[in-house]
Amino acid sequence: MPKPSDITVFKDEKTDTYFYEQILLKNCLMSEEVFYNFKDSGLNGSDFYINIHKKLWEAMEKATLKEGISELTVAEYCDADEDVVKSTIEDLKGINDKKADLLLSFKKVKEESLKRTLKGMARFTLDNIGEKEGSQVLQQVANKILSVDACSDIVQMDSNKFINSFMKHLDDRKKDNFTVGVNSGIQTLDKITGGFRYGVYSLVVGRPGHGKTSFLLSCFYNNIMNGEKPVFLSLEMTEEQVGIKLMSIATGIPTAKLENPKMLSQEEEDIIKETAEKLRKHKYSIVDFTSGVNVLEFGIILNKYVNLGYNVAYVDYIQLIKMANNRDPQTAGEFRSVYKNIREICKRVNAKGNMAVIFAAQAGREGEKRPLDDRIPDMRDLEWSASLEQDAALIVGLMNRSKYDDDEVYKNKLMIKIAKNRFRKEKPFMLSLDGHTQYIRDLNGEEVENFQQTIKRWQREVMEDEEKRKAGI
Repeated sequence: MPKPSDITVFKDEKTDTYFYEQILLKNCLMSEEVFYNFKDSGLNGSDFYINIHKKLWEAMEKATLKEGISELTVAEYCDADEDVVKSTIEDLKGINDKKADLLLSFKKVKEESLKRTLKGMARFTLDNIGEKEGSQVLQQVANKILSVDACSDIVQMDSNKFINSFMKHLDDRKKDNFTVGVNSGIQTLDKITGGFRYGVYSLVVGRPGHGKTSFLLSCFYNNIMNGEKPVFLSLEMTEEQVGIKLMSIATGIPTAKLENPKMLSQEEEDIIKETAEKLRKHKYSIVDFTSGVNVLEFGIILNKYVNLGYNVAYVDYIQLIKMANNRDPQTAGEFRSVYKNIREICKRVNAKGNMAVIFAAQAGREGEKRPLDDRIPDMRDLEWSASLEQDAALIVGLMNRSKYDDDEVYKNKLMIKIAKNRFRKEKPFMLSLDGHTQYIRDLNGEEVENFQQTIKRWQREVMEDEEKRKAGI
């Protein structure tokens, strides 16, 4: 068994750390794209050994959230002596580097950072455990960190382990308190879908003004009342606007009155106070992202809430999440990049705890050209649908048909289609939409009977449309 001292990473070697750090910083200062490439590859401020270099990197991170990277913005956000910052930037500009040196510099800076980390671990281990035991522990750590085994992250089981794991899987699912996700609180939906699953994301798709936000907020409120720990991430409405809608759902008081409190009666004010005290006792959060959020920031926030014990997140809506460089995605490739990152974020946060993630998604306009009976959004109506639908376990399409049809049967109703469900297939159904509070719930007995009549009406409409099509009308 080799000793830690036999591993070259622990030897004190002279390196050109200063020069390699300069090359990285110079190229990042010249191009935001280079900065994001290295940031996405894992480079961060703690990797820089020279203090002023570390501060310059941190200044670039701050600058990307504001005006973007330039000499002026980096100098403005750098937490160091102004003259030192200016002279360091001038030194960077004067470096005679080659393009081929860039990746080598990244490798060297990361290697030196790893060496410093391992040396620190070595000193701590030897000081606190003892030389003999410390050497063994350190060797194990070094082997793990320096391992080049391509299959290190793959779970491998022999037949015995597989059977034991499968039987445990069955036993766990028999327990009364076992859950694979979070219920929406809308029984019709939960019966079909089994709720919103952990480890994957769900999409709620609709045209503007058809009830996507109301749907998410209704589920959010149901989760609060059922003792879940939900967080609502709003990219479109401010925290105040979300709060008014939530309080309208909770109290049954129309949003118009909450927006103009002078219209409230004394009885309604008492209801608000009583409801506020009830809501105060539950754990939930509302996050205002209306100033904009990129995919990296979104991942950080989601990770924060799963660490705090939250188990469901509602995001309104997915197309407003920006690229890592704070630009709006414009091409199919850019959308795919954002959605791929979102998929990985959902997987990673669920490695630390259970978190169901539900996104609202804007449907395209093409669906409005289809016949009414075929107008509930589905995967055809998702912008860059291949990027969005691939990893979504559940896609719910919704439509407020009263936007197109004056028939009384559609008033205060939402038409729902399960466009994708990995676990069960189902026909379209209808939910009730409160016209004053926008709260969405299951239909009552009378409404169910009316809905069955509506289904028959749909069937007639489909047949009539088909006959017209054949007749060339």
